[in-house]
Amino acid sequence: MTGPIQEMTRNNQQREPLPFAPVSCHEKMGEVLYEERVYPAGNWACVTRGEDLYEQSISMGFMKLMRFICKENSAGRYLGMTVPVVSNIHMMEDGNTFRKDVQTAFFLPAEFQTNPPQPLDHDITIVHREPIRVVARS
Repeated sequence: MTGPIQEMTRNNQQREPLPFAPVSCHEKMGEVLYEERVYPAGNWACVTRGEDLYEQSISMGFMKLMRFICKENSAGRYLGMTVPVVSNIHMMEDGNTFRKDVQTAFFLPAEFQTNPPQPLDHDITIVHREPIRVVARS
């Protein structure tokens, strides 16, 4: 994992924030717990992992995405980072536990939206999504 971290440090680039439309904000005693947002349509790099714990799935998926961002792509270059990285987690039918399969997704920077570089890792796919509604914590 040191390669992607070194690449990001070497590039010393700011993260590109993804614009969003706020839908609602949920507070408790004046503190924002989370907010609902709508992110625009666009191309996302996505990877699905099914580790024993959903946190492991997110971590492993993110590491794969980091390698894609930091040169393991058809452009052979650092792509830049956008925020946020979105994790799609589903509950089991019992409503008490999470499913193992978690999709972690990274919105491609504006420069690459019209012609996305392709991942070299076959676990990563480039997906065009319509606007999505998410729950976010800052």
